[in-house]
Amino acid sequence: MPSIRVRARALDMLGRQQIAGVPTAISEIFKNAHDAYAHNVEVDFLRHSRLLVVRDDGMGMSHRDFLDRWLTLGTESKLRAETDANLPRPDPNQDPRPILGEKGIGRLAIAAIGPQTLVLTRAKLSADTDQLVVAFIHWGVFSLPGVDLADIQIPVLPLPGGMLPSAANVATLVAQMRTNLENIAVSLPKSTTASTLATIFDELDHFEVVPSDLYNTLPKGPTLDGEGHGTHFIILPTEEILSDDIDGHSTDDIAPPLIKMLIGFTNTMTSSGTNPVIQARFRDHKGDGFFSERIAGSEFFTPNEFKQADHHISGNFDKYGQFRGSVQVYGEKPRQYILPWTEARGEPLLCGPFKIEFAYVQGEARHTKLPPEDHARLVAKLGRIGGLYIYRDGIRILPYGNSDYDFLNIEQRRTKSASYYFFSYRRLFGVIEITRTGNPNLTEKAGREGFRENRAYRELKRLLENFFIQLAAEFFREGGIHATEFMTTRADLERKENLRRKRAKKVHSRRKEFKKRLDTFFDSVNMRRPEAEVNDVLKAAEEKLARLAEQSRPVDLLQQLLDLEGQARAELIHIDDTYKRPRARNFGLTRQIQHDWEAYQLERKRLETEVFHPASKRLADIVSSQYAAPEQSDIDHRRHLDRTLENFIQLHRKRMGASERMTAEALEKARLRVIDLTRARMEAFDTAIRETVMEYQQTDTTSLDLDGFGRLRDKLESRIDARANLEIANLAKLQEQLQSVGTEDGLEQAEITDALEEELEVLRERDIAGLHLAQIGMTLGIIQHEFVSTVLGIRNGIRRLKPWADANESLKPIYSGIRSNFEHIDGYLRLFTPLDRRLHRRKVQINGRDLYQFLFDLFEARLKQNQIQFNITERFHQMTIFAFPSSFYPCFVNLIDNAIFWVAGRQSDSERSIELDIDGADFTITDSGPGISSRDANAIFEMGFTRRPGGRGMGLYLARQILKEVGYELTLDSSESGRGARFRIRSATQGDSNELDTTHSQNKEDGFEADKNQPNV
Repeated sequence: MPSIRVRARALDMLGRQQIAGVPTAISEIFKNAHDAYAHNVEVDFLRHSRLLVVRDDGMGMSHRDFLDRWLTLGTESKLRAETDANLPRPDPNQDPRPILGEKGIGRLAIAAIGPQTLVLTRAKLSADTDQLVVAFIHWGVFSLPGVDLADIQIPVLPLPGGMLPSAANVATLVAQMRTNLENIAVSLPKSTTASTLATIFDELDHFEVVPSDLYNTLPKGPTLDGEGHGTHFIILPTEEILSDDIDGHSTDDIAPPLIKMLIGFTNTMTSSGTNPVIQARFRDHKGDGFFSERIAGSEFFTPNEFKQADHHISGNFDKYGQFRGSVQVYGEKPRQYILPWTEARGEPLLCGPFKIEFAYVQGEARHTKLPPEDHARLVAKLGRIGGLYIYRDGIRILPYGNSDYDFLNIEQRRTKSASYYFFSYRRLFGVIEITRTGNPNLTEKAGREGFRENRAYRELKRLLENFFIQLAAEFFREGGIHATEFMTTRADLERKENLRRKRAKKVHSRRKEFKKRLDTFFDSVNMRRPEAEVNDVLKAAEEKLARLAEQSRPVDLLQQLLDLEGQARAELIHIDDTYKRPRARNFGLTRQIQHDWEAYQLERKRLETEVFHPASKRLADIVSSQYAAPEQSDIDHRRHLDRTLENFIQLHRKRMGASERMTAEALEKARLRVIDLTRARMEAFDTAIRETVMEYQQTDTTSLDLDGFGRLRDKLESRIDARANLEIANLAKLQEQLQSVGTEDGLEQAEITDALEEELEVLRERDIAGLHLAQIGMTLGIIQHEFVSTVLGIRNGIRRLKPWADANESLKPIYSGIRSNFEHIDGYLRLFTPLDRRLHRRKVQINGRDLYQFLFDLFEARLKQNQIQFNITERFHQMTIFAFPSSFYPCFVNLIDNAIFWVAGRQSDSERSIELDIDGADFTITDSGPGISSRDANAIFEMGFTRRPGGRGMGLYLARQILKEVGYELTLDSSESGRGARFRIRSATQGDSNELDTTHSQNKEDGFEADKNQPNV
């Protein structure tokens, strides 16, 4: 018989036809890892070098396994009848797993990712000597025309187990591949292969990978050194399209191709998938020291998110298509539900039994029970990766679950009538669970692109389409037999949401107006307008009184004095009222407005004490001086007091009368509104009854049996009952509001609402700030984790540099600067990282000269650019303190940075200066900027508060917290005319030996030794 020659190019074409793209190829590798009994399969993609590493901790392969199984063509399922030796080796410590890789295209998938692959595999249970098998393959050889598989030699190198291949080992394998290619190229037509060969040789020249060095740069994962086992693939270079598959043209509504295909490889969203047999990860390294998790953890739906959804449906379809399960609407008690399938006719369906469990989130915020932030986040996630996933034996079947693959035509029906069919494919997420043994007729296409559309698959689709239609009709449609709960709850949620929106709209406008009034108050106070206006009134009164004394006769003087005083006092009261800002009611204050309100109260108290009360007394003194002569009788003083009291009483009678009229008008409006609301509720109930009766009259009952009449009666009665309960509840709420009017509770209700609203605003702002801090902390935690070795290297370098600095006086400032800068960074990182990650640090002698020089060097360019004088007093220059540089340096940096910003904003002809000084035992930092108003003095140290454009409001907060941790306080001095801001750093425990310790013990671990024999403060 003639021999059969298998062309390598045919194999290459076969692989490309089987694999739709890189995401599909990676999915196939994941399935092979599953078949190898791996617990973890992880991918790391290094973008800057286009290198991809796939690692699993499965059973791995021995040298013989690799030659006989992995390098042998043919599908596993076809070999089962001949021998079990070709099947993946099972793990006796785990339950048997169904084989997913029966198509035999796993190794072809690797070729679709990139042209060159270094394979490393080590068997967990092997009869052979413990070995690490290393092989190198360039898949481009298989694309050469006219090459037989027998001509291709794959270089394989067995190494002792427990160690990774060296650079020389890899170079040897690449050289063997090159030699084989050169031998093959001799018999190939040069005209058709020259460019292809050149490309292959060039790629071989650039394959420089040292696994041990590479793995040190990757996060901890499956390993082959020590006791490690499994199979790893190092692919270089990857196809250029891989970056596009990760990023794609993704939007908020569309996930990139790789995410859509790989996410949810195992079911981790429902209770049945909490312990998957294998975990898959894909890390995207962008070359900046960070990586992004693309498919693991919270990137997919979590069990908590599944529980948060509005509605939950779960149950089982038996072999006859009958559904038995439960439906939970809006978190209420689950209702048992049975849905028969009449098309079975007593015969088992070909699709077999299966389980379904999914959750549904209402699309509009007014119809959901989720908090607004959670709803927005979950809806966005559903738009990207929502859908109904199909899992066979716990592993996802592609492409089911993709948000753009609506295999049940749910969205198509919804476009006909959203209220009738209810469900949207992009608002649900869940799983359909099948098994290889229970659903053998549901078979996948060769390219892993869904099931073959045979009779079994068509049965599955009809069952599920009917299921969703019936669910909508009975539970989520007006008039459905079980829809009362949904319709009532949704109506209640919609009503509350409408009330919240109305409330938010009113509150926003009121809050904005109140803030505007406070702003105008502070603007006027900062410009000292109250003082100027009061002085104008008093000055005018003095001038008028002087003229009156010269022109009036003594008999008329008293009456004219009283008239003049009354006019001047009225003007003072008007000025006083102009600068009053009553606390507005019926809305809560944000934290920023609360700060402004507290600052207003302090400033208002100052005005009363220093401006308005003295002005009133001054006016009385001016007037009294004109009629206090000895000839004036006692009765004149009595007339003066009588007139003053009469004017005061008339003023407040007018105020009370105006308030009484407004109250009466509000009462009449409320009465008319209550009548309208009551009438509307009754009309709505009557309309519902008429519609129900009309529907009953139009219903054909000739074909109904006894059960049919019962269902019709239940439907009509439930509809009337639901509407009556809704309107009665609305009227009951109105009654409660009316009954509370005039009671003590009713009068306090507005204040209670304001207090709760203020608390809610504070909690929201605190939650946002906490989230930002958490993100910063996690980011810095990653930085510190990744730079542990770098930090140790810097420490060792500084330790070795110290003896040179001690011996070389000119080197000492450089050494001190490096050490201080390092501890500066250390201090910031330490604040955000867990305590067990803290880097060691030590107290050292800090002198004012070095601190000033550090700050000047850091800000020299900005100081010169803005023409700012940076001064230091002799007291600060001679200062020495024994403390942590990492605590003091960052705080001074922040204070000087802020000072430069505000001083630079001054006019060019104004003095621009920043000064460091010592006041007693305190440090002071003074600038010539605009200063900090009393309005902001109590708020500048709070997280998130800032007046600086683009600022985050974190610097002063962090500076105060850092200093507080080491026993110091950062405060702001009171504002003084002609001076900018002055910050003060003082010891919280004056004389504390811990802060002024001269015998601090050495910490050899740290490597930073304090300079000995230095004086303390």
